[in-house]
Amino acid sequence: MQSVVSLDTTDIYTDKKRPCAKLQEKTRNCVSMFRSLHETVDEVIEIGKPEGFTPKEIGQFIRNDNNKLWCSVSIHNISQYHDNRVTVGIRNANV
Repeated sequence: MQSVVSLDTTDIYTDKKRPCAKLQEKTRNCVSMFRSLHETVDEVIEIGKPEGFTPKEIGQFIRNDNNKLWCSVSIHNISQYHDNRVTVGIRNANV
């Protein structure tokens, strides 16, 4: 059974800082993709179990394929890239 997630964001935003409609749409698209990805991973695990693979082994298959196809791009790498851009921007603003 899939849980229902409220899209009401009034409790997390202040009057001074509220994302525009386009940003909200894009973040909801991200959430939708993550949900779809979660369902796909569950399906992959269910397919792999009868073949004798553990969820950990299947996770390693996914990581290996990701590394081959996307040159080690991950959410962690993206967040590091973002943090570095912010740091460089701050340094450049102070110059």
